[in-house]
Amino acid sequence: MSAFKKYPCSVYDHIYDEELGDADSGIEPDTLWEDISEYLGFARNVVPKKCVH
Repeated sequence: MSAFKKYPCSVYDHIYDEELGDADSGIEPDTLWEDISEYLGFARNVVPKKCVH
């Protein structure tokens, strides 16, 4: 069982998966949620981290 978690965005149709990272946003695989900056650039849309649950 993977210890990595997934975080859905409440603004955009995107799920951040710690195991996969987000190559389009420059986030490497295996990057934990707490290691990501306060503002995210998922799919070229910047959202506050608090919008992702």
